[in-house]
Amino acid sequence: STFAAPSIDQVIAQVIGQETRFRSLEFGAAPGGGLSYNGPNSQNPPEASPAGLYQRIFGSGFTMPGSTPKLDPTLALRQSVLDAVADDAKSLEAYVGQADRERLQAHYDGIRQLEKRLAKLQEAPPKLAACKVPGAPLAAYPDIEGRPQLQLKNQLMCDLVALAMACDQVRVFSNWFSTPVNNLLFQNVPKGHHELTHDEPDPQDEVHKITVQCVEALAYQLQALAAVQEGTGTLLDHCAVLGTSEVSLGKTHALEEMPLVIGGSAGGKLKTGLHVRTEGGDNTSKVLLSLCRAVGVDLPSFGGGPGKASEGLKAIET
Repeated sequence: STFAAPSIDQVIAQVIGQETRFRSLEFGAAPGGGLSYNGPNSQNPPEASPAGLYQRIFGSGFTMPGSTPKLDPTLALRQSVLDAVADDAKSLEAYVGQADRERLQAHYDGIRQLEKRLAKLQEAPPKLAACKVPGAPLAAYPDIEGRPQLQLKNQLMCDLVALAMACDQVRVFSNWFSTPVNNLLFQNVPKGHHELTHDEPDPQDEVHKITVQCVEALAYQLQALAAVQEGTGTLLDHCAVLGTSEVSLGKTHALEEMPLVIGGSAGGKLKTGLHVRTEGGDNTSKVLLSLCRAVGVDLPSFGGGPGKASEGLKAIET
């Protein structure tokens, strides 16, 4: 499967992610999956290793804000290689069809992002009071009795990304805590998630335990951002974090009343402390459009086909 257009995180990253070292970061405690797409057949796979995420953010390419970057003599070579690859790709345009031209365009976009990252490595970032380098995680967190250490891995990566944002290395992230239609063995439940959603009799107490664990993971993500003081508020105050499931009821894969949670107010652009329940099949794209506009992406509409929305959800907008 693929997306026909960029996913919401990349729509936002194309606007507010251009000035940071990483346009966006994708991670998740469970390996595989992830629904971050640049466009058709162009996925941004999530990092599932806390150590891998640490090395990407705070490894050799990281410069502490306020300090002078150490110039890497290989950067010029990398840039020249990128130039050569871009020239070769452009020369192919006259010989390929439309679908392949779209793939080449995605390739160009990727090259441009690499060029920007190389340029950022040579800049001295501004001094940021909340920025600090965390300790490195362990190299691996193996499963325990067949159960992945989802909560621990999630907590470690949430903390890393919160500090990455505090250091202004990134402004857009996606946390894919678990994948759609997964059959993971969660803590304190006897069977896999997907199997239980279909086979456990109502009221599905075991499925509820899993749902609680997923919501706890989202809560930790918000707590990690709220723990970073930024000016007179917190990092969470200046963010808008969307949390959701791909369905409202796993047993039937129902979409009606699909839950959407937004943490943070995007610097006061969104109301907080609300529970809004709409009836009559209202369009969830309204929420996404409100979120885009709140973080500075002034779109006329969001979505396509029956899911297209030209106005946001007024109840959550300030």
